[in-house]
Formats: sequence, structure tokens, C-alpha cells
Amino acid sequence: MTDGDSDTGRVGKVAAGAFAVVAAGLVAGRAAGWLPFSWLETFGAVTGAACVLLVVRRSVWNFPVGIASCAAYLAYFAQGRLYADAGLQVVFILLSVHGWAAWARGGTAVKPVRRVPLGEVTVLAAAFPAVWLGLTLVLTAVDGAAPILDAYVTTMSLAAQWLLNRRYVESWLAWIAVDQVSVALFWSRDMHLTAGLYAVFLAMCVAGLVEWRRHLAKGPA
Repeated sequence: MTDGDSDTGRVGKVAAGAFAVVAAGLVAGRAAGWLPFSWLETFGAVTGAACVLLVVRRSVWNFPVGIASCAAYLAYFAQGRLYADAGLQVVFILLSVHGWAAWARGGTAVKPVRRVPLGEVTVLAAAFPAVWLGLTLVLTAVDGAAPILDAYVTTMSLAAQWLLNRRYVESWLAWIAVDQVSVALFWSRDMHLTAGLYAVFLAMCVAGLVEWRRHLAKGPA
């Protein structure tokens, strides 16, 4: 094992330990009535953070954990009238099933990564504004909360999930764009735990980008 691998392993252990402590604190605080968050939001936050941690480690198990988080947030966002984000969870579940199957091919739990081809990223970039505008109009028509931001988060998240399913390093750049806007969106809707979660996601995505780039530079293990 190289020094870089050793450092990465230590960072991963620290991140996993910090997650375990925070998750236990959230669950215990909610059970004791010390925290104002609902069980839906608490469960979605804990499993969502676990999912991102598993993605950083390139583990195929990020998909089933992510599906559990999406199911909780589907109900939670619907309650908050963030209809696009609620519907997005359904799409995420379907895409996660697709990604789970794609990552599972080959029989190893940890997968190599690659860069997105120019043609594929061009198609995504061209489709993004049209989908964002169309979804904004739909959300405005149904009186959704924060339609412009809700539509942006939904559209960019779909692109990010597609890139993740294909194991492209650039998926982290898309997730960083999602998380920055999501923090503002969820905070404005008084979804403070979820806003905090997405702030943590933002830091984890930066770490994921660094880790995946390092793995790409090393080449196949």
C-alpha cells in the first residue's frame, strides 16, 4: 500500500467514524424528543449520508441504502409541497435500480471510474436548460413551492445520477452544483436538518471528487 492509499484509508475511517457518531446522536436525540425533526427527515438524512459515504468509497452498496433514503424523502418532500423533489425520488429509485445492476456486473464490490465522453456531456448540457425551463413551468402551474430552485435541483440531480450510474468522475461536479442550491432551497422551506445534510453532502462531494480523481490517475487496481 502506498502512502497515498494509506492516507485515503485513514480519511475514510475518520469519515465513517464521524458519520456513526452523528447518526447515533440524531437518532437518540429524536427518540428522546430533544430534536424537532420528524422521523422521516431523520431517517432520510442518516441513510442519505451513508449513501454518499459509500459512493465515495466506490461501494455498490450505495444503491440499496440510497433507495431507502429516497423512499423517506419522497414522503417528506411531498408534505412540504416540493413536488419536483418528491417526484425526483421516484426517478432516483428507478435510476438506482439501474445503477445497482450496472455496478454489480463484474462481481466486485468496489468499482473503477472513468471520464465522461465529450459527446455524452454535450447532450446533457444541451438538454439541461430545456428540461429546467419546462419543469419550472409545470411546478408554477401546480403552485409548487420555490419552482425555479426546485426544478433546478431536480434537473441537475437527474444529470448527476446518470453520470454516477456510468461511474464518471464528473458526476461529483454535478452533485456539487446540486448541493449548493439545495442548501438554500431547504433552509428557505424550514427543512433545517435536510439543509444541514446537504451542506455535509457538499463537503463529502468535494472529498469524493478528490478521491475519484486520485483513483483515476492511478489507473485500474
